[in-house]
Amino acid sequence: MINNDAELAQNLPHLQQKVLELHQFYLQQAENKNV
Repeated sequence: MINNDAELAQNLPHLQQKVLELHQFYLQQAENKNV
């Protein structure tokens, strides 16, 4: 399996977006439990 820098650079923003979505979801769940 070969990962070159161009491919990584292309996938990085997508991965960051996914992490951000998961983080927002986690915060939302935490707020719901506190109510």
